[in-house]
Order: sequence, then structure tokens, then C-alpha cells
Amino acid sequence: MIRVLLSVLFCFFALSTAAERFESTTIHRNGAWSVDLTVDNTDGVMWCTAKTTNRRSQTFSISAYKGGTLILYVFDHNWDIAPRPVRFLLDIDYSRWVIDGNADGFSLSLNLHDPVKAVKFIDELAQSNAVALYNTDVVRLATFSLRGSNASLLELIDCWKKIDTRDPFKNSKDPFG
Repeated sequence: MIRVLLSVLFCFFALSTAAERFESTTIHRNGAWSVDLTVDNTDGVMWCTAKTTNRRSQTFSISAYKGGTLILYVFDHNWDIAPRPVRFLLDIDYSRWVIDGNADGFSLSLNLHDPVKAVKFIDELAQSNAVALYNTDVVRLATFSLRGSNASLLELIDCWKKIDTRDPFKNSKDPFG
């Protein structure tokens, strides 16, 4: 009996410690979308995420990190994908994007490092009605509403600007060098 009680207590404390590592605050909601500001309490790293979740509990999100990194994620907890590069398709209304990204476990990701393509991609998301995810066999894996994406993506950019503000004195003891 004591072993069971100790096991339960250990699991409780382990889970609560992991949950305390990340602190997220929803700073905006519009339509099917929300924007969160997340802080990693161990190292102080912050990021902003605009996301939507469909009826199948799949999530489509764009996360903006300090330093200019912008990453697209699609999560489905029913997936079990071996870590590897993958090609997938995204249809934003009637515009098809062929994407070479990464898969790992229950997620797909793409670093939106090309600023011209990133702006075009985000603009299409903001102006459209739906986005659908397909594999290369054109089997639809997920569909997400873009209702509210325009205001949410603008809020994401605003949040990103705030966390990406650089302190000129932080990395150097010489403020003139």
C-alpha cells in the first residue's frame, strides 16, 4: 500500500514539475484562433504562437521565436511518425503549397526561413477560409478553419516584435563597442 502511495505521489510531483517549466498565457482570441505567449521558466526563453484546433483535436500553429525564427507546426496525437524529412501538401483555399518539412512523433514542422515565402504564406492564411493538410498521395489528413486568422496573425506579429526587442546592454559590458 505504501509503495502505491509513493508511486502516485512521485508521478504527481514529476508531472507538476514538468507543467511548471512552461507558462503560457492566451493574449488574444478571434474566431477559431488564439495567440499564446509562452515562457520557459528554466531559461527564460519566450515565444508567441498563433494556433487553431479542429474537431479531431489536431492543431495547426505558427510559432515565432526571438531572433527571427518562425516555425509552422501540425500536431496530431494519433500519429506515430519516425523522425525524418517529409514532403506534405497544404491547400490554403485553392492555393497548393508543396512543403518539405520534418516529422517527428505526433508532429510535422517547417522552419519558414525564407522571408519572401513566409510573408506570402502568412498573407494567404490571413486572407483565406480553410487550410487542408495532405500527404504526397493526396490523402487529406486534416482541415482547419482560418476564421479569425487575420486578426490572430497580426497579433502574433505584434507579440513577436515585443519579445524580439533587443537590449543593447545585455550581451556586452561595453555599451559603446
